[in-house]
Amino acid sequence: MGKVWDLGISQAVKEPEDQVLFLPSDFPNDETRDRLGIDRLGLMEMKLREGEAHDALRELRAIVKYINGLTYKKLTSIRNAGPNTRAKEMIDNAKKRRTASIEKYRASRTAMIELGSTKTGDDAEFPALAEADATMAHTERPHALGDGSRAMAMIWRAGGGKRARLSNHKGIIGNLGVMVRHC
Repeated sequence: MGKVWDLGISQAVKEPEDQVLFLPSDFPNDETRDRLGIDRLGLMEMKLREGEAHDALRELRAIVKYINGLTYKKLTSIRNAGPNTRAKEMIDNAKKRRTASIEKYRASRTAMIELGSTKTGDDAEFPALAEADATMAHTERPHALGDGSRAMAMIWRAGGGKRARLSNHKGIIGNLGVMVRHC
């Protein structure tokens, strides 16, 4: 740890948000972390970053639902310039919070990649997140023909960990059919 301490001491004074913390993900590879004696801290940081990504996804899902509800309410119920402007300001503020949550997710995902995570591929638990992936269909509107064939946005599929097996679902549905026939 003394080697990392020396790096921290020699760092130029900057604003707190611009300071390098010298976490294991701040170093380019495993050899550097081994040389500095912080390789075991990489596993701890990996767990913390996974938790941070899960938190960011949960926050993002809540914000997207909030934006969805506000937008639908604005479209269906709000009239006149004053209320319309207030509703637009609320939606814009929520969109800023959505962008901040996306950036938080991206930062934790980038750190996981630096640490060598296997959970960050396109089909993995933590795929790349674009602004377009943070959407949802209006829940107040009835389903239309073809809605079932559309894929859900990535935020509703990411961060789930182990996915349920289809064979398990068939067993549950089969048991349900047996119970219905006996009623």
